[in-house]
Amino acid sequence: MCGIIAYKGNIPISLGQTIELAYRNRHRGEDGIGIIYEEDGKLKVIKNLYSLTELHEGKLSEDLYYKRVRVGSFEYTCKDEDVYKENQESFKKYVDKISSKKSKFVYLHHRKGTYGEITLENQHPILINDKYYIHNGTAYGIDTVKKYLELMEGCVFNTETDTEVLAVLYNKLMDRFDGDKDKVYKEMTGMFRDGFGILIEIDKNENVTIIKDFLRDIWYYGFKGGYLLSSEGNPNIKEYYEVGYLPEDIIDMNNIEYIDDMENYKLADEGWNELTYNSAYYRESIGTCEICKNEKLVRSNIQCSPHPIHSGTYKKVCFNCILNWKPNTKKEISTIDDKMKQFGKYIGKEYEEPIVMEYANT
Repeated sequence: MCGIIAYKGNIPISLGQTIELAYRNRHRGEDGIGIIYEEDGKLKVIKNLYSLTELHEGKLSEDLYYKRVRVGSFEYTCKDEDVYKENQESFKKYVDKISSKKSKFVYLHHRKGTYGEITLENQHPILINDKYYIHNGTAYGIDTVKKYLELMEGCVFNTETDTEVLAVLYNKLMDRFDGDKDKVYKEMTGMFRDGFGILIEIDKNENVTIIKDFLRDIWYYGFKGGYLLSSEGNPNIKEYYEVGYLPEDIIDMNNIEYIDDMENYKLADEGWNELTYNSAYYRESIGTCEICKNEKLVRSNIQCSPHPIHSGTYKKVCFNCILNWKPNTKKEISTIDDKMKQFGKYIGKEYEEPIVMEYANT
């Protein structure tokens, strides 16, 4: 699945702000983050395998800091306080350092590891041909394409990701069709009938190209002197003067094309987009949310965790009730009814203050 938060504008924002916005959509992936940003006229990259929850709270998960203790013939497991404290102190300094950095150009990717192991090598952005690539979604059928590129084109891949394969393919097609984007896009959509997601190309001059299929969506927010992108609508983004979603196409972000959709954005309760996917995985319609009981745009099947519903439950739940559900990392709760009992005071309510971007009123 994965998630993307991106910003480009005249006023610098902190990396901490982009992390906070990504945290609100953390259900899209917590298997590490990658940030590409401009500093002192150069693009720099940060990659780590910390979860958004850890980065947001500035606190490491305690799950990995345990030790076995033996007392006579009795052996038990307990938290390794000394090791945890030492690592926590270093981690807090690291979070403070990266969060305080400010930039006028930031693209953040938080990964859900569906293709390739959870490693730094597989974390985005991935550098290919002097350009950086970020990917959201899954390129269905990519194994066949990868094998072809290896056997027939002599390509050697450095990661296990479908992102790298898709980026190499895109470069090959651009060469083949002499940069004709219409032909390249037609070829790619023909090869991936079930979609390939969203591929973002960033060169070292901060020129951004987005190659987007029919299946995945990315929202566009216009601010004075800049824009913000989010792979899922986020009600905590405020003070924008225009909003819409990017079309199915190859888009030059220096000459932004977007579909103005303020009306449907509001109808979707500042979050769910209105596009129908024609897919068995999603069923969305205007209906009564089974949590807050309001008439809203709802979906009846959500695949990713830690949503308060999951694949197979087929419950009708609106965007806010999913976004504002507060997950319990200590206990796995498997049914929507149990989740409602456990988290009823959070579901359907705004339990955290919305983020107002520093540049919003500038």
